[in-house]
Amino acid sequence: MTLFASDHEARADDTIYWVRPRSPDVAHERMRLRVGFNFNGGAIVAPAVWGGGGFAVRAGVQTGRLYAVYAQVMPLLFAKIAHEENEIRRGLLGLVPMSLLSSFTPADWLEIAAGPSLVYAGATVSTIAAESAQTATDTTVFFGVASRFAFHASDRDPATGARGGLTIGVDPHVVVIEGSAVLLVTAGFGADWY
Repeated sequence: MTLFASDHEARADDTIYWVRPRSPDVAHERMRLRVGFNFNGGAIVAPAVWGGGGFAVRAGVQTGRLYAVYAQVMPLLFAKIAHEENEIRRGLLGLVPMSLLSSFTPADWLEIAAGPSLVYAGATVSTIAAESAQTATDTTVFFGVASRFAFHASDRDPATGARGGLTIGVDPHVVVIEGSAVLLVTAGFGADWY
C-alpha cells in the first residue's frame, strides 16, 4: 500500500495520506522589541510652504507578525525666506512631533501606522526693513494626528519571525494650530528591526 503518493502515482485501491507542505510562515512568533530610525526631508503645507528636514527614532513592541505599537520622536527644522515690498522675513521653525503609533504590517515589505501626537514647536522670525530689524521668538505645544507608510527590504528569522532591514518611509502629519489643520509631510530612508 502506498502511504505517500502524488496524483500520478495513486491507484484506485490505494489509501493516500497527503502531507501538507510546510508553510514559510513562523508557527509561533514571539513578542519582541521593535526599533528603527530614518533621515527625513519634507515640507509644511500651510498658508506658506516651509522646507526642511531632520530625523526620526522609533521604539516599541512587535506583538506578532501583523501588529505593533511604538513611539516615534522626529526632531525637524524648517526654514522660509519671504520677500515683500519693503522688507525681508526670515523664519526658522523647529518641530518635535512625539507620536504613539499603532502599526499594521499586512506583508513583510509594507507597513501602515497611525496614532495621536504631541508636537513641540519653537519659531524664530526676523523682519528686516530699510531702517530697522526685529526678531520674535515663540514656543508652544500642539496636538496632531500622525501616520506612516513604510516599505521594508527585510529578512525574516525563521526561528522567531523577527525581521530587519532597510526602510523607505513617508510620514504625513496633521497638526491643529489655532483651530486650523496644517499638513506636514516628510519622506526618507533608514532601517527597522521588528
